[in-house]
Amino acid sequence: MSARVKFAVGAAAGLLALAAMFGFSIRSYQVDREMAAQANAELEPDTAVTMINQPLDPLSLPLVSEPFQVGIGDQGDQLQIINAAYSEPINPLEIDTLDFNDVRDVQIDGNEILLATAGGIVKFFPADSSYVLYSFPQGLENYDCYAVLQIDELIYVGTGGGVYCIDEIGQPARIWEEIDDLVTTLDNYGEQFLVGSKKRGLFSVEDDIVENILPDKSIVAVTRNPFGLWVATRDSGLFCHDGERWRRRYLRADTASFTEVNCLESAFQRVWLGTPKGVYVYDGGRWELVNAEDNLYDENVTSIARGRNFIYFGTAASGLFSYFNGTLCPLDWSEGLAVTTLAVSTGRYLVGTQKEGATFKTPRRRLHIQSLFDQVGELAVSF
Repeated sequence: MSARVKFAVGAAAGLLALAAMFGFSIRSYQVDREMAAQANAELEPDTAVTMINQPLDPLSLPLVSEPFQVGIGDQGDQLQIINAAYSEPINPLEIDTLDFNDVRDVQIDGNEILLATAGGIVKFFPADSSYVLYSFPQGLENYDCYAVLQIDELIYVGTGGGVYCIDEIGQPARIWEEIDDLVTTLDNYGEQFLVGSKKRGLFSVEDDIVENILPDKSIVAVTRNPFGLWVATRDSGLFCHDGERWRRRYLRADTASFTEVNCLESAFQRVWLGTPKGVYVYDGGRWELVNAEDNLYDENVTSIARGRNFIYFGTAASGLFSYFNGTLCPLDWSEGLAVTTLAVSTGRYLVGTQKEGATFKTPRRRLHIQSLFDQVGELAVSF
């Protein structure tokens, strides 16, 4: 399996120079006050997380550890990153183009978390503050990532140019080459994968057989429930496949209400649509709108995730809200977060943003994960 990277202040002197070229900082925050009562019902016993009390100097953080090996190339102006699966010399100046702070998708998988970013995939282990990066030095040729999905030991990655699979030893490979478009979403239902794309629509994959089941649409999100397969598109509104055919769904009183959908989720026998006007909720019979009148003071809902008892809304500028039985409550610790993507699992919250990396919140701790590559261009000159 891929090596874990230990975050340690005062790393070996031989790695300090290299660490300057790849930074990944963890900042800890104290929660100002206890979470609201509605959210407290979600909390589970705290997980073991090693906290760092002071911000770390990115120059002291080694990027890789055994069995990875790092060294300067023979010409002196290239960085050599070597592991068992891949070896490629790269120009240090190119690292400055990687943006791990732009987080497009997140997943909590047991005691691991995954981030799909503009610079590649980050696999983070909160228990010991270690991580693994998958980008072009590790063989992920298209590292502009928009979706991530881990199933057992395999990591499926939706990129700007198709789908990749990272195997058990950390080797990425392109799969399902028929899907030659920017991949916006990845979902799995048993033996079936659903892959949404920006221009070519929705694909179904079973036994590696690819079928375009809703062509020529710009897919935003996909979910399945007893009502059918729901698909939100950026250009054509909301669709539902009832097992026989596709039907476009809309409100008779406002036929344009679903033309702009940011996110889509199925939870508690309902369909939840996040839009710039609030959240539309469908119970099988009628639609209801949750908006500012219900104390959703940031109506631009960009992400929705299901908890054990609550549904959570991530907003464009005001962090997270919990929703239960008609009652909304902001989560104080998330105030001001510009949420792009969200995952919730057993009292743990993983929030991705477009410019400030990701925040991972456990019942009593909060970690802010931010990649620092701003200084690479300057420091590379010294090599």
